[in-house]
Amino acid sequence: MSVIARVDRMFDPNPDGGRILFIPFDDTAKSTFLLGGVDFAHPEASVHLIPNVEVVMYDENDAGTTPDTDVIGRVTFLWEF
Repeated sequence: MSVIARVDRMFDPNPDGGRILFIPFDDTAKSTFLLGGVDFAHPEASVHLIPNVEVVMYDENDAGTTPDTDVIGRVTFLWEF
């Protein structure tokens, strides 16, 4: 079993964040991206199914509001060959 973790900080809002199809970011606020997962499901030695969660938390923007936190559940498939 393996644990996966990642943290990214955006010190400026991403003006193109809303156009990212796989995880759109609010383009008005700074954000922190968190990823956590566990690699424990191995149906075969070379196949991994990794459930994970991505969370994007936002700071207050220039308008004085804080965008809602985004939470995205995923399953990653890894095949080593």
